[in-house]
Amino acid sequence: MTDKKIQMTQRNATNDGWDNLYPKTTGDQVVATDGTTFESHKADNTAHIPYKVATGSANTYAVTLSPAPAAYVDGMAVCVKINVASTGASTLNVNSLGAKTILDSLGNAITSGGLKANTPYTMRYNGTSFIVQGKGGGGTALSGDLRLGKTATVDSGQITGTLDLSNLLSQNILSGVSIAGVVGSVIPINPSAGAIALHTDLTQYSDGNSATPAAIGGKYTINYSGSIRFSFDLRNAGAPTYTTYARVYKNGSACGTLRTLTTTTITTYTEDFTGVAGDVFQIYIWCNGGYTSSQITKTVVSINNNIQVSR
Repeated sequence: MTDKKIQMTQRNATNDGWDNLYPKTTGDQVVATDGTTFESHKADNTAHIPYKVATGSANTYAVTLSPAPAAYVDGMAVCVKINVASTGASTLNVNSLGAKTILDSLGNAITSGGLKANTPYTMRYNGTSFIVQGKGGGGTALSGDLRLGKTATVDSGQITGTLDLSNLLSQNILSGVSIAGVVGSVIPINPSAGAIALHTDLTQYSDGNSATPAAIGGKYTINYSGSIRFSFDLRNAGAPTYTTYARVYKNGSACGTLRTLTTTTITTYTEDFTGVAGDVFQIYIWCNGGYTSSQITKTVVSINNNIQVSR
């Protein structure tokens, strides 16, 4: 089909010639296939999104649309360029129809900085409030979970971090330990056995006329590897013809130096041992038979700071 251009004319005012006629079509004369006119579509703010720059002060924003809506309707949309950044919960008033609360896409109230100046936000009315369409984040983090001065947008809105990591320095962290990417350089001091007093036992223990080694006093179980010191006072409580014996055992087997004494004079013996988790230390005493002679009157146990012991 060939397109044709039709030139419309009409008699001029003096009726002695012709003037060109330029017909005009109004919006209500343009009808879509669904029966709606251009004018009705233009006024339908659910079908398209008008853009306006907000007026008003922070948190109380207003816009004026043209054509003016008669009332708020569910699904009504507007793109608002914020004129002043929000400092807290905010409202939008369209064509003086009444201020309506603005919520983010998760239904939370706008927070300080939640709406930034000179930034357009598309909003839709849900029958109660205007909901900002789209959000750049989410989560449950609090200010104390975020590094000092950093910002993030979470479920509650924008937060600014207060977690101060200025003391997170290598010289404050043990060597071999990494915290938030900072590798420690501190070399721990490992005192020898005896640095920390663990237990003093003033109970007097005797061998009970036994020639067989018998455990006396406390039993010390190592929970972490380290060193442990035993210091005990030993004497012969029987006749000089008998001999008293004492020795430290680990896990039921002799590990310390065999102490032998025939005099009634108290003698102090001190010895250090190393152990790993699960090792059990205890003092054993005995005599050469027939008489109670081996006697411990005082026991002192001490450890270093890298070991844990349970009794």
